[in-house]
Amino acid sequence: RVRTPEEEVEEKERIIFYIDQLKLTVPSEALAPTRVPRLFQQTSKIPPVPR
Repeated sequence: RVRTPEEEVEEKERIIFYIDQLKLTVPSEALAPTRVPRLFQQTSKIPPVPR
């Protein structure tokens, strides 16, 4: 069956909420490198997320 637009939106909101919850549970140490791009590049091959 095809999902309604309402269901699509609801699922997106659930995913966004889930990601926000994950961000909250991540220790600040893990987030610190993302605030310093130089440090970030040394600790990870993943490029910084553009904001």
